[in-house]
Order: sequence, then C-alpha cells, then structure tokens
Amino acid sequence: QRSISHRADLEQILDAITMGLSELFGDEVTMIRLIDADESTTHVLASSHGLPDSVANAIRRLPISTGPGGHAIRDGALVVVNDLAASPDAVPALVDFGVTTMMAAPVHENGRTVGAVLVGSRDGARTFGDPEQEALLAFAEHASIALTDADALAGMHRSLHDALTRLPNRAQFVDRLDAAMNA
Repeated sequence: QRSISHRADLEQILDAITMGLSELFGDEVTMIRLIDADESTTHVLASSHGLPDSVANAIRRLPISTGPGGHAIRDGALVVVNDLAASPDAVPALVDFGVTTMMAAPVHENGRTVGAVLVGSRDGARTFGDPEQEALLAFAEHASIALTDADALAGMHRSLHDALTRLPNRAQFVDRLDAAMNA
C-alpha cells in the first residue's frame, strides 16, 4: 500500500506485492501475470518470487487458455487448484518444479480483467481455505489499484505532452499560464 500511495515505479509495486504474498502465505511461488499489451491471447509473467530462472523463462509467455492464471483472467474469478498435476490448468514447467497447489485471483485495470495474482505451493498437503482466498483477493485489489493508477498517470502525462517530442504541449502551456496569472 505504501508503494502505491507513494507512486513508486509499477514494476517495484508488482515486485512488492509478490514478495508480500510470499511473506504472508509462506508459500514458495508467487507471481503476477498480465495480458500482453500487444497480443491479447497471451499472458506474461510481470513479477514472480520463488521461481528459478529456468522455470520463470519457461512460463514467461503463455496462451490465455493456459494455467490457473489464464483461467482466472478468462473467467474474472478466483481459481483454486488443489491438484495441479491432474488439473486441466496444469502448467508442465510448474508441475515439474513440484508445485502441487495453486490459486489465482483476477487483477483489473479500469474495470477490465487484465491479469492475475497467483500463489502456489510445493507442499502436497497444502490447501487454500477461505482466509487465504480472501487474502489473495485483497492482494489482487492492491495490484488492480496500482495498475489503474499507473494508467491514469500515463494518461495525464500523454494529455500534457506531445507524443512525438515528449515536450510539454499547448494544453500544459495554457494550464501553467492560467496558474501563473491567478497566483
């Protein structure tokens, strides 16, 4: 929350969310996946904690039809998978890494589902009950707020700067002139 309110860089906020998930849940794998801005049929790994580079690289880009994250994005709802290997949402690289249980919650930007926050465990006895599900949904809300805020800031910047030169535009000049005249 502090990172969001201080308007830290979006990447830093997403990393703080995955780290916070890991600390709260005590689970080995946490991640945030977002729909690729250039290819809406793909979701990409935006942030993760607890994955070796080889696994992270193997799952960096996945079709939207793949994994618990893709399922949460498609349905816009919480997904809990208690036996990942036997699930139609199985991701081979995660199963090979030993992840047995996962849950994913959708992340929104301006009301649209744009990604998912995920928690996974390598403990075969691990289950995710109502308190854990509610906590994941709360973290997904934080990610949603961060993404919506970043989009709003980018929109404000675009409205006051020339797209080609990135210099202040006429609207910003008039706004500053009005402010100076009223001061």
